[in-house]
Amino acid sequence: MILDTSAIVAILLEEDGYDHFDRAIMESPRNEISAGTMLELHVVATRKAIDAALQAFVDATPLVVVPVAGPALEWAIHGFHTYGKSRHPAALNLGDCFAYGLAKALDEPLLFKGDDFSRTDVMPALA
Repeated sequence: MILDTSAIVAILLEEDGYDHFDRAIMESPRNEISAGTMLELHVVATRKAIDAALQAFVDATPLVVVPVAGPALEWAIHGFHTYGKSRHPAALNLGDCFAYGLAKALDEPLLFKGDDFSRTDVMPALA
């Protein structure tokens, strides 16, 4: 399963439905995150003053950080051109494109919060 920033931030801030995201991560045999998404996650955590909570999450959660290269990069670029802000109602931002690209390249479901990715062709981890 591929993780998006939105799902992890929902867990860290205990937003509505965060327990569904937490359970999905704990039950997944493999959790992967794009290096680009990891950078975005640290930027968001700093802005929201949840750096320590993020570090505790990263330390406690088995995560595979995947470089932004090859097919993941190609799909991220495709995601921007097809679903990016000012181009499509999904309005994917730069960080979203990294998560989208990795999910498409690995043909894995994406764990996310919100409706942006539901407007794309990515497979959602939660129904």
